[in-house]
Amino acid sequence: MPAAKRTPRTKTNAKPPTQTSTTTVVTVRRQGGARVMTLPPAVLAAIGADTGTDLTLAVQDGTLVATPVAKRKRRYTLAELLEGAEHLPALYADTAKALEGPPVGDEIG
Repeated sequence: MPAAKRTPRTKTNAKPPTQTSTTTVVTVRRQGGARVMTLPPAVLAAIGADTGTDLTLAVQDGTLVATPVAKRKRRYTLAELLEGAEHLPALYADTAKALEGPPVGDEIG
């Protein structure tokens, strides 16, 4: 005899979920002087985070809320950009005459 199909029951006052919810139980443990917990990959994926992502932690009505911090683009100073470029004037002097003279191959003049 084939099994009867079950129809899912729904509560009439239930609100449709606005986001996919993930429930996972983790244990807070001691590591050195800190208290740590491991976040499963599914939880990280649900909030758009991964290894190395900075998180803002907040407590709202007794609930821990973790939000990824948007990475800011690194801004470099001119001195940082020119670091290691001390050899460039000598290189330019060595190649200054490279454009002089007639073509010797298939160069575009």
